[in-house]
This record gives sequence, C-alpha cells and structure tokens, in this order.
Amino acid sequence: MLNFCKNIHLEEHSISGAVPCISLCLKRSHQNFPGGFRIVPVQLCMLFVNVEVGSVFFMGFIYTSIVSKFLPPSNNPIFSAIQNDWYYCFLVPLTLPVLVVAVYFHWLSMKLFKHA
Repeated sequence: MLNFCKNIHLEEHSISGAVPCISLCLKRSHQNFPGGFRIVPVQLCMLFVNVEVGSVFFMGFIYTSIVSKFLPPSNNPIFSAIQNDWYYCFLVPLTLPVLVVAVYFHWLSMKLFKHA
C-alpha cells in the first residue's frame, strides 16, 4: 500500500537522470504488481491527475451537449451561447457511422497486409 505524505517534496526521477519532479508519496521504493509491472509513485500520481482531468472534460461535454438544452434560459451570455449551440448535440451521433467505416477499413487493411 502506498503511503501518502502531507507535504509535497522534490525527488529525482531515475529515468531521465537528475530531473527533479514532484512526488506525493513518502515511499521511495517501487511497488510491484502482478505481471512484472512497476509503478513509481510519480507515475501513480500522474495517473490520478489524468483520470481527473479526463473526467472534468467529459462532464463538461455532457453538460454542453445534453444537460444545457433542458435548462431554462439564462441571462449569462456564455451559458446562453452554450444553450443555443446545437453543434455538439449532433457531433457524436454523426461520428458513429464514420467510426464504423474507419474500423472496417482498418480491419480490411490488416487482412490485406496479413495475406499479402
């Protein structure tokens, strides 16, 4: 189990030499996972940061494309512009047929490459 510290401290990253980076963990040893994978504390912290940033962008997209259309009109010009914009509502449903065609062409090219 990783122990998290209360203070942020600097430690040297062993991959690229002496580049200082911020680590939120006190435990300096690597944690071993099944299959031979090792996650350094800095990588684990960056994993959580990336998941949180992706979640914020996803929730913003859901608000922009779905939720804002059901809310009452707003006096704020930014929220009013988001409510009146219909581009993102149609973007995702119209992207699905293009995705199906792209997956088919990818499969076809791999099949031709395999048997060529």
